[in-house]
Amino acid sequence: MIARIKFKHALSELKAKCAKRNFQTKPPDMNPELWAKLVHLWTEDEGHLRRSSFTKANRAKGPRVTHTSSSMDVNVYRKKMQQANPEGHPPTYPKVYTSRRQHKGKGKDQLPIYCNDEAQEIEVSI
Repeated sequence: MIARIKFKHALSELKAKCAKRNFQTKPPDMNPELWAKLVHLWTEDEGHLRRSSFTKANRAKGPRVTHTSSSMDVNVYRKKMQQANPEGHPPTYPKVYTSRRQHKGKGKDQLPIYCNDEAQEIEVSI
């Protein structure tokens, strides 16, 4: 998994560096056939270009945070909430949902801030 992430990152850096020169200069240690395939993928492949423009537009919209408790499983999070409760009662699922999608407010009032509008609409309907 780590090797895959590092390889993807290395390809991304290579693409960014070579794009500045319009992909004219092949890296010295790169296989010429592989280089030709990568240049074709980055500049001509319709599927790749369509995905690339779609993901670029999504990134331009800004971060869309859907939860605030990292990648912790909802059941683990619920168990931690139960242990933090002095009475030991399990929290309700709406309480867990709300807790995972709020940031602490800033300022005097300290009202919670939802991570996105969708989370606030769902919480209101619960």
